[in-house]
Amino acid sequence: MHGDIGDILFLFYYCSETGNEEYYEKTTRLFFDCIDKQKPLLKTDKDIESLSSFENGLSGFGWSLTHFQAQEITSGDVFDTMGTVDPQILRSMIYHVQNDRYGFLQGASGIALYCLNKPDRFAKEYLNRFVWELYKRICSNKLDGSDDFSIPTGLAGLWCVLQKLENRYFRIEYLSDIIDYLTDIFIQRKTVELTAKKGIIPGWNRSEVGLLWTRFQISQTKSQALEQWEDYGKLYLDNDDCFEAGLYGGNFSLGHLFNRIYQQTGELQFKHFAERFFLKGLQHVNYTEPQTGYNVWNTGINNVYGFHRGVLGGLAGIGLALLSTVSDESPDWDESLLLS
Repeated sequence: MHGDIGDILFLFYYCSETGNEEYYEKTTRLFFDCIDKQKPLLKTDKDIESLSSFENGLSGFGWSLTHFQAQEITSGDVFDTMGTVDPQILRSMIYHVQNDRYGFLQGASGIALYCLNKPDRFAKEYLNRFVWELYKRICSNKLDGSDDFSIPTGLAGLWCVLQKLENRYFRIEYLSDIIDYLTDIFIQRKTVELTAKKGIIPGWNRSEVGLLWTRFQISQTKSQALEQWEDYGKLYLDNDDCFEAGLYGGNFSLGHLFNRIYQQTGELQFKHFAERFFLKGLQHVNYTEPQTGYNVWNTGINNVYGFHRGVLGGLAGIGLALLSTVSDESPDWDESLLLS
């Protein structure tokens, strides 16, 4: 999601919003070039557990293919591209759970999202196994005491994936028990730390944001969560110490989060928060791209600060967030952030 496929995700949505046929044809060529680049990995018979992550591996790539197909952006059979490596990717999801690696970007939850978007029996069987293995870990108290509530690495990401799974396959045994267990954790966690800390990049990556987002989705805690979201917005509107990290964190990340809350609630104060965060982000332009001469943003992701592409920490994510502010369509692309 950091490189070519993230760029292509933005470009397809840009073409859809603007109706630019010339860019659509160029993006389609880029898309097939991207698939060709992946063929050595997609045809391998080697162990690819280390290459299966959602963030920068094959499950993120596979999710993009299923997403383009679901949105009727592209056509074709995803199995033709992913069929050789899917068994290893899905097995690695089980290994991750067995080794307590539940995270979204680098663990089991991200692979589960890809698996969830595959409409075949093979994928569903692995999702059943995913739930069973997770249930066993909970019965062994392996999740007790976790203090990571973030979406990318913590319990919020796991909860969001399980909610999506229940919406599609509600009869999977033990699934509702696991969701109830995690929901109780979020309900009981009434206190959310709202303190601006030096060096912290606020936004999607943060544990307090995962906690607030999840509590916003739970009916029993929604009202309190919305009040806390307002406090969180005020805290960082008055704090300009952080640098941009695309959708991972910073002003564009906060802008998109508040825009999503506005879209779900219709409450204008969240629209105003979104507008102000996007304006702050636009004012942070700090780099002139040498080939085009355009002013853009250096961003920080994975401890590297510089010119980044892709969805999570780069220009493609910033572009997608800005597109969603002017589009009448729901930004379904942000399923890649577990926000839809």
